[in-house]
Amino acid sequence: MMYRTLAIFFLFQFSCHAQVVMNLKERFESLTNRAKSCLVTEEIERRNNAELELNMSEPINQLDIKIEKYKKAPPDNRIRVENGKHRMIAFFYCNNGNYLRCQKELKKINIAVEDASEIEKDKRMYARCYLLKKKPDPHKALETLKEIEVPSPETLFIMGTLATSLGKGNKAELKKYCNEGLKHYNKCLDSPIRKKVNDALIYQQIGNIFYILGRKEEAYQNWEKSRKTNSTQAGYLTYFMGVSSFEQKDYLNAKKFFEDVVRMNYEDWKLESQYYLGLIEFENDRIDEAREIFRKSISFNIKPNPVKIDILRKMILCNLILAEKAIQNNQEETAKSILDSGIKDVENSQLSLNDYKNIDAAIFYGVMRRLRSNLNNVNDIKTNELFANVIKHVNKNRHKIPILKEIAGILYLANETIGASQIYEKIKDVDIISENNYYCVDKNYKMFTESAFNLNIHLNPKLHEYAPYLLFNYSQFYYESRNFMKVWQLSKKFVEYGESHLHEKFIYELLIQHYHTLIKCCMEDTSIPRQVALQCQRKYDNKISRLLDERYEEEDLPEYVVVNNNNNSDLVILLAYEYNKN
Repeated sequence: MMYRTLAIFFLFQFSCHAQVVMNLKERFESLTNRAKSCLVTEEIERRNNAELELNMSEPINQLDIKIEKYKKAPPDNRIRVENGKHRMIAFFYCNNGNYLRCQKELKKINIAVEDASEIEKDKRMYARCYLLKKKPDPHKALETLKEIEVPSPETLFIMGTLATSLGKGNKAELKKYCNEGLKHYNKCLDSPIRKKVNDALIYQQIGNIFYILGRKEEAYQNWEKSRKTNSTQAGYLTYFMGVSSFEQKDYLNAKKFFEDVVRMNYEDWKLESQYYLGLIEFENDRIDEAREIFRKSISFNIKPNPVKIDILRKMILCNLILAEKAIQNNQEETAKSILDSGIKDVENSQLSLNDYKNIDAAIFYGVMRRLRSNLNNVNDIKTNELFANVIKHVNKNRHKIPILKEIAGILYLANETIGASQIYEKIKDVDIISENNYYCVDKNYKMFTESAFNLNIHLNPKLHEYAPYLLFNYSQFYYESRNFMKVWQLSKKFVEYGESHLHEKFIYELLIQHYHTLIKCCMEDTSIPRQVALQCQRKYDNKISRLLDERYEEEDLPEYVVVNNNNNSDLVILLAYEYNKN
């Protein structure tokens, strides 16, 4: 997309600069309009050479007449007229999608008699062809522009944008090309002759580079400069300044920028800004306010797009959280009202949930309907159809393992164990976690433990990124099957790994839960003397307390931690596996 944008920039910068064809100005204006449409439709590219020659015949004939007229003129004048002819032919070929012929025609131009500005424009057209090909080659485009001895600010701007785009996807190249882009943009700002390049646009691009490099503060500063320079892209800049602030958890500033976008009605970024405004409320645990923002956003008269689907999913999630809280507070009627409102909002959104791209939103919607039907103790046929559609899509997209695992996990949490089991079964032969999850869903502890033994995962957590998870599950299954001795045997390995990886939130949470399992083992294992069991319990209680003290103040305990001082246990740690706590 960036290369197409650059191509448009090239097009607007190109002018009919051969003096001998000034009388063809109107013809060239017509060509410019056709060139614009060339960038957005393939129709022109399919024109055959016969039609091309027909379109070119009139202006070329006029040039041939002028060349004949100049035969007795000095050689330089004759060459300039011939150069003009080659430029016109090249321009026609370029506008009609024949970029190779365009470049061949440009090579025929004799640069010995041309001044630097003419040569630069020819180089820009040559580079533009590299960007408009079916397989764009920005490297060659940039190398072509580097051949210009003293590039103008417009060309420097293009070179900077190209240099920045080339680094994406590779950290070493990213830094190299971004720095090269900065160099070109700074040259552009320092040039005393710049006319066509807008300072606001340069500051915007510099801000973009800093953002790509992760230097958010410098990006923010340059975007602010661009806004103060009366940028035509104020909406874009305000939105990204909000994103930058949001990523730095400066929610107050971020909210101000996003509200500006909505207030100024910048249509291109209004929906995205509403999404972030909802996220800010969500992050601050103001679920009611977040839901209202998401509901308002869904009603925007904007055609369906990924952002709108994300908003729909977040809106459903807000309804689920609010309904769960109402249920926990024994406010069943309130929960029903919340869920009914959420279901109605989804239906009114007119967003298709049958598309595979929207399948996660469909699952969340199914979970919401299932929760509502459970409150009435009825079997909702539409919910069953939704989950059946999920399974159908899975059958068609078996190669998308990460997505399938996520879908299976959500189905499992929605008590759709049959659907989850079907998905895990399809991919268990190619994915270690899915194999174990398959046995987990089916509560086949014997096969789960055999699987773990065969893979040797429980002996060496470093063998696989999911090993700590498997090791933890492995000990949990032994606990569920009341084999306390096996739990103790696995404990040492898991604790050793967990204590050295406390910086990883996931491991930290698993370790707390593991200590809690050991406490339960102490109290339930009849082979342990009572006094020893109490000592073990105190030991693991102390470990849990230490872990919590290291990371959290008392009032900042995470949601999954519930403090209970009853009986002999100081802390009972409960990890909530429900969808709304993921």
